[in-house]
Amino acid sequence: MVSIPALFLLISPALAGNLNGKIAGPTGDPIEDADVLAINPVMGAARTTTDSAGVYGFTGLPDGVYRVWVVPADGDKHTPRHFPQSADYCDGALISVGNSTTEADLTLPVGDRLSGRILDLDGLPLSGVRVRAQSTSSSASRDAWSEADGQFHIGGLEPGEDWAVQAAISGHPIQWWSDAYTADEASMVAPSVDDNMGDWVLLDGIAVSGLILGPDGPVEDANVRVYSSSQLSQAESEGDGSYLVEGLPPGEVTAWADAEGLAVTYFPDADRPTEFIEVQEEGEWLEGIDLQLPAEATVTVGLSGTAPLTDGDLSGLSIILYNDSHTVGRGAQTDTDGNGTFGGLHGGRYEVFVYGSDAGHADDWFRDEAGEIAVIDLEPQQDNGTIEVALQPAHTLQGKVIDEAGAPISGATIIVTPDDDGDTGLSNDGALFVETTKYTGEFAVVGVPDGQWNVRVQVSPYCSTDPGFVRVHWPNEVDPRMADTLLIEGTTPLQPVQFILPSDNDHDAMGDRWERRFDLDPTADDAHEDPDKDGLNNLTEYRLRTNPNQAEGYWEIQQKCGCTASPTRTIPLAGVLFLLLACFSRRDEASRRTQAPRA
Repeated sequence: MVSIPALFLLISPALAGNLNGKIAGPTGDPIEDADVLAINPVMGAARTTTDSAGVYGFTGLPDGVYRVWVVPADGDKHTPRHFPQSADYCDGALISVGNSTTEADLTLPVGDRLSGRILDLDGLPLSGVRVRAQSTSSSASRDAWSEADGQFHIGGLEPGEDWAVQAAISGHPIQWWSDAYTADEASMVAPSVDDNMGDWVLLDGIAVSGLILGPDGPVEDANVRVYSSSQLSQAESEGDGSYLVEGLPPGEVTAWADAEGLAVTYFPDADRPTEFIEVQEEGEWLEGIDLQLPAEATVTVGLSGTAPLTDGDLSGLSIILYNDSHTVGRGAQTDTDGNGTFGGLHGGRYEVFVYGSDAGHADDWFRDEAGEIAVIDLEPQQDNGTIEVALQPAHTLQGKVIDEAGAPISGATIIVTPDDDGDTGLSNDGALFVETTKYTGEFAVVGVPDGQWNVRVQVSPYCSTDPGFVRVHWPNEVDPRMADTLLIEGTTPLQPVQFILPSDNDHDAMGDRWERRFDLDPTADDAHEDPDKDGLNNLTEYRLRTNPNQAEGYWEIQQKCGCTASPTRTIPLAGVLFLLLACFSRRDEASRRTQAPRA
């Protein structure tokens, strides 16, 4: 497998463009079962696989540009490639997909290969070991599994790269070549066309054992989890309450357990991690890690609210119950009555967070009458009844993001933050909402409570060479200091909003159409240049909607735009900071000129 930055699934129920092709090796042999991904500049992806003839096809891709990335199946000798013949994602060509069928064939080169044999400490072969080679110079990785004789073969490695090789199988710690428990400590492997690493004897790590005890003695079938050095292993307790966990790396060890009717308990008897035991000797067996589980406390959180997005249905909502230090959280989902029940608890102080946005309410803490986060005191080893939580009303901000030609922009990010300087007196306690547009350009920010909000829309292509857009602030302002806040309050449904993002393919925060209008370079970052030598760089002129090729004189504030009101006055260029806080028109000795319109 090869990894690149996180992708989101691109789904289009409507037919659009088709993208087809054939994947073959250097001799023309078809490559079967290869993963083929069509990835747009904001990492939306569609996925398919090649058939026995090496053919793949996408039907109904949304109009746009895509990179085609091919990853051969594990064990295949060919290396991954981006169309037409690139190992690096950003070096791959962007393919335009529209109403017709587009063809994109790829020929994959044969890569280097690593092989070896996996053995245990007794010299016996280990089968089913997942062996992974991870490049130290890119995000590439390739997997293989050891066979019955312990042999493994990893193919399709990019030539000229160094690789960290990892082994993972139950009963042994995850480890790297050369007796290392972290990639940083591992010896790198630089394979040739076919490089045999020889025998690899896996370390056993450490073992941990103990007893799980309840109020009535040993506990059978308890789930026991043991942690050491960022790795976790688990087991079930036997009839006498004993457990044994093997195959963890040396380090600081702790354990916890849960069982029916008993409180989830961390070593030795707490509701949260409190004690760790240092184990540094390879092969050591740490005994006596016993856990004492008391009878559980339970509580039910009952939700009430109008649930405007689900016609009054409050089922399926997530509730998180945190301890008072927020070191442990437990989740539950509401039933058809809007109730979420928590078991396995110790007594103590807890706080409740409800994800109510799926039903059209705010995602928020359960609060007291003063608006502070409410603290719930639970009695130990008993049912604590039902805590009633009234969900706060909230709003859904819906809309669409398009480019200057009216085409929808998928993968745009809508960011909603509270206005810290607002004078509404409404508090949002640092709330933050982030949503992404669908392939249609549409979005819905759910669960926004009453308040004064800043809204901005931006597109962040992964590759600097990919098409970009100017960031836009509500209501469609490219200058953040000219932005206004969006007041949301009351019960009136919000009207859909629309954002228009100017194209900005050189990523200099200035629209390409505006740059072409004034003979600037839309292919290079010239934001800080000042061709008319008036002290205002191109970016400032763009945001002021003025001509970057004509020097300006003095300026007069005519109208405030989303800013605190102040008297109209004339200011010199030395006060350029204030130019970003208002709308202006130029005044010279003989005439008045209106703002140059944005192209």
